[in-house]
Amino acid sequence: MQLKRMGLVILLLTISQVVSAGSGSIGKVAGKVAWDDISRYRGVAALWQRCDSAAGVLVETIGDPAFAVEIGADGSFVIEAPAGEYCLGVVVKRTSGPALGPPAEDDLVFMTPGQNGELFKVEIESGKTLDVGIRTDAWSFSAP
Repeated sequence: MQLKRMGLVILLLTISQVVSAGSGSIGKVAGKVAWDDISRYRGVAALWQRCDSAAGVLVETIGDPAFAVEIGADGSFVIEAPAGEYCLGVVVKRTSGPALGPPAEDDLVFMTPGQNGELFKVEIESGKTLDVGIRTDAWSFSAP
């Protein structure tokens, strides 16, 4: 489980923007992440089109993110994507180095994957913005 989660997080952080073929009807998902000891955020928010889970365990077939954006200094993000169901995840760097580099010990992971591999699914609708609010549910990355 830890290796699957690490592989997913590495994929997330190494992609700054992935453009899918075909645009379809565009919608948005917006939100913000917050953690008590962080005043300036660095990291990336991403959407996956394939987000399968079995008994709450993340499976390897989730693949690369379909869309990814750098989060704002205040922890906010807005991702535009064609209408459809996605999994949403955010990684916040608490270590030095680039915001879009591989995760390091103690970097924070919000939403997907969750501490136990759970997925945070969202439904984006054409012409609408889905606000997921302020998310404080995170876990600290730990290298295997």
